[in-house]
Amino acid sequence: MSDQGEYMCYGLRESSGTYSPQSNTVQITVEELPLATVTVEPKSPVFTGETVTLKCVMESLSGWTYKWYKGSSRTPVSEGNTFTIRGAAESHKGQYWCQGERRDRPTASQPSRKITLNVKASKPKVTLSPDHQLLTGDSVTLRCELLGVSSGLVFYWYKDTQTSDPVAQTDGNSYSISSVKVSDGGQYWCRAGRGDPVFYTQYSDAVEIKCIEGDVILESPVHPVTEGDPLTLRCRYRYPSNISADFYKDGTLLQTSTTGEMTIPAVSKAHEGLYKCSNTERGESPESRVTVRVLDSGSSELVVEVGVVIRLLIAFALVILLAILLYHSYKVKGSGTVERNLDQQLQTTNQSRDPDQTTNQSSDPDQRTNQSSDRDQRNQIQSAGREGTQSEYMPLQKRSTDDYYTLTPLYMPLQKGTTDVYETIESSKDS
Repeated sequence: MSDQGEYMCYGLRESSGTYSPQSNTVQITVEELPLATVTVEPKSPVFTGETVTLKCVMESLSGWTYKWYKGSSRTPVSEGNTFTIRGAAESHKGQYWCQGERRDRPTASQPSRKITLNVKASKPKVTLSPDHQLLTGDSVTLRCELLGVSSGLVFYWYKDTQTSDPVAQTDGNSYSISSVKVSDGGQYWCRAGRGDPVFYTQYSDAVEIKCIEGDVILESPVHPVTEGDPLTLRCRYRYPSNISADFYKDGTLLQTSTTGEMTIPAVSKAHEGLYKCSNTERGESPESRVTVRVLDSGSSELVVEVGVVIRLLIAFALVILLAILLYHSYKVKGSGTVERNLDQQLQTTNQSRDPDQTTNQSSDPDQRTNQSSDRDQRNQIQSAGREGTQSEYMPLQKRSTDDYYTLTPLYMPLQKGTTDVYETIESSKDS
């Protein structure tokens, strides 16, 4: 930028040191590199099969060529200021950007900002609302909604059939009839489209406009009511009138309402039939059929039963796992720790006796008897610890004068018989 300004020149004769007249002035202007701008039609998201057009523009500048890039790659995916994707696919998802280059010299513009193209795999479906029961002369407006997409859409409206030409085409998503006639009653669909060639959405579900020529109409649901849902019927009049109404089902009077409404808290199959309402001043409405959709109870019961079975299996598996863990824990404590402590206890007991007795144990018959008794005691206690089949356990008592004092933290199974472990150790100590 500091190089811009006016430039001139003149000549110098070296032999005489004289200068030529000054040349004309030239203005040099230095500007920053231009920034390319990217536009996309239609705006993201687009759908598989649509045609997408991206444009790269640098305003008020000529003599530029353009290259297109995807993501962080420096390999061009296309050239020219317009990049068209026909039949968009999910593989076209990504970020796109462009950059301009001068034709007459190697100068590039600043890269454009990246624009994200999101391609959805499924064809969109519009929603048409609402259902109507109308008196002749009423006005009605239908609306066609396409969530998440709004730009460049044209809406097409169909009546009674989807195979004929649309009855209307609107830039907005609404279609209005200011004064309905009986002939306006019927099924209506809508769908949206955009692009050239036109890419269409799926058709909406149908809605049934009912147009009645009279003074009284029963407002009731057009589509089936789900079993267990509440149902409200309303009696509506063309002109101001006493709002009370009598409600009938299959020709039988159900109730008289001072509010002009009748509510069934939870419908069942028994509530299906032809309903109508009447007013003493305005007459009666045409009959309207109410149908009830029953949920598949067998499927729901099966789901519940499967859930119960799965929970029972899980509980059973947890019980088995807990039993195995307790069994192994008891085996380790009963046959490992207890056995080693018993061996140490008996050895300590024998060693604490008179050294002379230990020395003469092989010759003294009484001593040999005591050793045999000790072995019998140890074998009996060890066998009890390994079995681990008793349901009751007796903690050894903590007494400072007893030989079994060191066994206090352990629990030993009681033996099946008249002599328990405590008595066996006591008698051994006494002897």
